[in-house]
Amino acid sequence: MNRQKQKEKIKALLQQKAIDLFRTQGYEKTTVLQITESAGVAKGTFFNYFRTKEDILSSINRQHMRTIEGEFRKCMNHRSSFEQLHTFLTKLAEINEQLGKELIKSVCFFSKQEEQATIQLLVDMIVPLFEKGKAAGELRNDVPTIKLALTFIQLYVGVLHYWCSQPSSPPLIQLMNDAFLIFFTGIKKN
Repeated sequence: MNRQKQKEKIKALLQQKAIDLFRTQGYEKTTVLQITESAGVAKGTFFNYFRTKEDILSSINRQHMRTIEGEFRKCMNHRSSFEQLHTFLTKLAEINEQLGKELIKSVCFFSKQEEQATIQLLVDMIVPLFEKGKAAGELRNDVPTIKLALTFIQLYVGVLHYWCSQPSSPPLIQLMNDAFLIFFTGIKKN
């Protein structure tokens, strides 16, 4: 295996071990030493790839967003904007449930800058769906598209936050479906 592939493999291993630890014990309780011990590498190896524990969390968030972008592109095959939005929402819920509450709390609510960048990316992805829905006569035209998109994201973040903060709650997908059924009913063109 060449040197570059070996470096990529070690970086991916460190990220996966960090994900596992953040998922089980949370970001705050996880140390760099625990990550490297779990990966079976020396502590100094970590710093060849990441400057701080925050850097690995940012890297995990970027990886998470690439996954979300890929799932979003797959949702574009559905005919109506409602189907596209609902399918995307379902995929978001599935991805976030797989990551687990502790990791989501760490990734989503750790850094305001990361959170804002994530929200902006989501807005940029869904604005065209709302525009398409308006153009097709599926959605109300009396509410600005950006307001629809921001409300969608605010509702999504609120449900995600609620799910993360409850020790026992219904599955995230159920909470999302319940909230968005009301939202979709409200924005549907009469």
